[in-house]
Amino acid sequence: MAYYYCYGNRTPRVSVPEGSAPEAELNPMKWVKTGYILLAVATLVAILLNFLTLYLAKKAAEPAVEEAPSKVTYIQARPPSTPAPTPTISSLRLYAGGGELTADGFTTYVEDRPIEITVVTEPKITRPPVYWSLSDEKAASLTISDDRTSCKFTALKPVGKTELTVSCYGAEMTIPVYLWER
Repeated sequence: MAYYYCYGNRTPRVSVPEGSAPEAELNPMKWVKTGYILLAVATLVAILLNFLTLYLAKKAAEPAVEEAPSKVTYIQARPPSTPAPTPTISSLRLYAGGGELTADGFTTYVEDRPIEITVVTEPKITRPPVYWSLSDEKAASLTISDDRTSCKFTALKPVGKTELTVSCYGAEMTIPVYLWER
């Protein structure tokens, strides 16, 4: 009978009949190492399964990409229509305070309320591209409406005579405006 000792004198002796078990099977360190290896393998498998689950969940959340049809059908586009001709404006008329403004223009004073000026085109056009300008932009200010058919004129400096110009599709009208201080 053979006696085997593990870890010095602190562990009990194990008696095994001669020839029945090899010495390696009785070594408790072999079982500990095997346990660590199995634990490491189980951990790796768990980690891989976790990442595989996350990957599959992400793939399921992505929108599916439709494959293009194998046969492409071409449809001929409609030929472009001819552009509408630019309207011809024969005249412009300016109105303020209930009356028509003439070539004599108008007079306004610094610190007075803004004067609302409206333009009417002949022939009448809805939402015409009207452009407003002043010869001296520091003397007065223009607040143009969204449809560009009217503006509010406000005197800023008493400079005497300045000019207001209104144009639309080639038609243009210029009138004098006299800016004074009270």
